[in-house]
Amino acid sequence: QFLHDMVLQWEEIKIVSCYRSPVGLKRFCYALIHVAPVALAPFWGHFCHKEHDGDTDALPSRYGCFSGYFVGVLYSAILTCLYRVLNDLEDPFDGEGDDDIRWDLWNLQTGHLGMFGQDGRALRQRGELFRPGKDAKQD
Repeated sequence: QFLHDMVLQWEEIKIVSCYRSPVGLKRFCYALIHVAPVALAPFWGHFCHKEHDGDTDALPSRYGCFSGYFVGVLYSAILTCLYRVLNDLEDPFDGEGDDDIRWDLWNLQTGHLGMFGQDGRALRQRGELFRPGKDAKQD
């Protein structure tokens, strides 16, 4: 049972490592970030039009011109952040993002495990322990 669960988890990690977002999805998101603000600019500009229009029948703009600029910048910032999240979550094993798996910490911790156990004291006295800077570069 343990071996079955371990192999199953290994396969799930392998799938996460090998999966890439579809190219069409990435291109659509990229195009949406650049086209949508231009396409929605007239709608956001309508906020200013109501404020500066001399028409008394139109409802007065509740928030003014500032709201049009604010919504446009906020919309672009949200889409850009979502696109960056899409790219950063692409490969959790590359070590480039904040939430990626840090293999260097695993190597450091497993290297320090040699300090314990039956031979730990002798290894510490001889200085044959894992040194993160020197030994990690040899791999």
